[in-house]
Amino acid sequence: MRPYPIGNGTVSPRIPREVAALLEALQMEGSNADALLALDEDGWKRLLEFCDIAHLALPLSQVDTAGFPDWVVRRLEQNVADNGSRFERVKAI
Repeated sequence: MRPYPIGNGTVSPRIPREVAALLEALQMEGSNADALLALDEDGWKRLLEFCDIAHLALPLSQVDTAGFPDWVVRRLEQNVADNGSRFERVKAI
């Protein structure tokens, strides 16, 4: 695995490229989704699997999805809809 620098570039984390891209896009200040836009289909699949495990699909859905593959946008929209349904079920209890 090749290190992918994030932030100011002085740190080269030993994390997968797609996860580093996610962290860069989720920054409160100076966020940058360019690395996400450069992911190939396999990278997106690995990233979405990681997001499911780490509960980061909803934060990812808040990133500007312009330029994301259509199937990724649909998947994130489904995650948001599923979360809304779960919330409504919890409120009904």
